[in-house]
Amino acid sequence: MICGCMFSGKTEELIRRMKRAQIANRTTALFKPAIDKRYHEMNIVSHDARALVSQPVDDAQTILTQAHGIEVIGIDEAQFFNNDIVPVCETLAFNGSRVIVVCACSSVTCCGRVYYKIACHLCALRQYCKFFLP
Repeated sequence: MICGCMFSGKTEELIRRMKRAQIANRTTALFKPAIDKRYHEMNIVSHDARALVSQPVDDAQTILTQAHGIEVIGIDEAQFFNNDIVPVCETLAFNGSRVIVVCACSSVTCCGRVYYKIACHLCALRQYCKFFLP
């Protein structure tokens, strides 16, 4: 799990880890919420313009069907999914995938939606959590 506030380098770290998995010839899949169209509709893009192709999904359950048999799974901006993201990540990990999740640790989105609870649940499940500070 990669946690931090905005502009702390979370997506950049996810891109770095996914590229390393690809170099190691691991099967990879990268997902982002379909509502996240800030920089690109398909790719995840860091603030310094690094990018990787991802699969935008409408809900967390879709990740389960699209990630079957994948060794390394990246999920960007997990806070934009509903609470289903927690059992989805748990199921993927239980099935043997390495799951790398990016989640902001603020308590409220710009639209007023509370998502601190999702970050707390994901942190409780993780084996390793790296926090980024600006």
